[in-house]
Amino acid sequence: MSSEYMIYSTLRRIGIFFVIVGFFVLKYTLKLIGWVVKKCWRWYRYGRVSS
Repeated sequence: MSSEYMIYSTLRRIGIFFVIVGFFVLKYTLKLIGWVVKKCWRWYRYGRVSS
């Protein structure tokens, strides 16, 4: 086993890990943004209606 192969396999493992983590972070960030936008939109609309 050459050191180059070791480095390559380690980098690949780290890359897969980052892709999985990034996917989950992105998913939950989008969910959170959507929730905040919905909250703001509802508050904005009710604010307009009540005044």
